[in-house]
Amino acid sequence: MANSRNEALAYYKKMDNTCTNIAKYSRNLNLLWLKGQLDPCYHRDTLLIQIQKTLLRKNKANVLLTGPAGCGKTALAEGLAAVLAERRVVYATACAKAKKAYKAATAKWEADYPDGYEPDSEEYHPQPEYIEPPKSPLCDCVIYDFSLNALISGTRYRGEFEERLQEVLNECRANRNIILFCDEIHHIATIGKTEGSVSMGQILKPALARNEIRIIGATTTEEKEEIFADKALARRFSEVEVLPLTGAAAEDTAQRILDHYCRFHKIRTEVSADTLLTQVQCNLSHGVFPDHFINVVDETLAGAAFDGLDVVDMTQFQAVLARMTGETILCDDDLLDGTFPTA
Repeated sequence: MANSRNEALAYYKKMDNTCTNIAKYSRNLNLLWLKGQLDPCYHRDTLLIQIQKTLLRKNKANVLLTGPAGCGKTALAEGLAAVLAERRVVYATACAKAKKAYKAATAKWEADYPDGYEPDSEEYHPQPEYIEPPKSPLCDCVIYDFSLNALISGTRYRGEFEERLQEVLNECRANRNIILFCDEIHHIATIGKTEGSVSMGQILKPALARNEIRIIGATTTEEKEEIFADKALARRFSEVEVLPLTGAAAEDTAQRILDHYCRFHKIRTEVSADTLLTQVQCNLSHGVFPDHFINVVDETLAGAAFDGLDVVDMTQFQAVLARMTGETILCDDDLLDGTFPTA
């Protein structure tokens, strides 16, 4: 498996070296996942399957992720990169096993049948054939986190932005395994639009219509109207609504997030993720899961690490919640015994 993972790393690095313009303005999410620099995505299997099916379409193979800010749209794109990267690793592993079995069969064939015929017999035995393992449709695809700000940064003269964009489009046309992820994609409706020039969206329309480029865009429910204001541009995308996790899925995700950040900060806690999630949702009603939950957990554990603590309890989490809301936070036990925690 280690060799197969190394093969996948080499493949993604080769993609970066081949598509220099895309790599200049993007992050290779597949590569970052294999390096352990991305957080895992939980309980989004249905949406991940829906996105993959859309990307395989002949027309409108572009996804528009919409939902409230903080519900996990970017994490969904990173989760898809993880799926594709691991699929590449599994495929490389299968190929390595198939090649090993082929070499062993060929060596045995050469020993048993030196000239293709069985000794002292006219019975012919053909040489074993190498059968390549089946490959998943998106196995070789790479997701690049494309930065619109990096694309326009430093463009001072007219036509410079358009030239950069065309270079990126040419690399996408030359390599069909590239998928661009654009966060805050509603900005394409206005980027580059000045007097006498067209916006980025207008430049992308022909490429999107001919399926020369595949894009996963993310925007909030309110800001997506900038995309839908241009009906011709909106028709090029298949909308996928991303809603915050609720119920058992949210509770399990909260526990996984808490465990993940405890390992990162090297701090232990006996606090139940369900209890902490209830506290966060009750007091940060303006937030969206998992964004507001991650903020509380990360800030609390980072502060504990700064103070040199090895263990944190509900008191530290309450203090962070109190600072965020400006109010005293009470837990159920406090309400029962009449004590009040100090922030």
